[in-house]
Amino acid sequence: MHVVFVLDRSGSMSHLTDAVISGVDEFVSELRRDPGATRFSLTAFDTRVEHVHVAVPLADVLSLAETGYEPGGMTALYDAVAHTVFATDERLRASPALLI
Repeated sequence: MHVVFVLDRSGSMSHLTDAVISGVDEFVSELRRDPGATRFSLTAFDTRVEHVHVAVPLADVLSLAETGYEPGGMTALYDAVAHTVFATDERLRASPALLI
């Protein structure tokens, strides 16, 4: 399984920083309970789009607090979603074995 997570890091999220960090970390912890080879991608966006994790094993996913989640900037949601979809599609086409 490959979980792709797109996360709002714009300024409008600043009052929710602790809740977002806790929520994402809890979500990853839940994924780790499922036996299997799950990969995780995290794309964070504000004015720019950043691929924090790209198809990494869950064991290698750091706490969101450790990756530097700091809200700021404007909301580029559509850019982030499109960029993530195209990047994931390109990676999967390059490695068809990941589709199994």
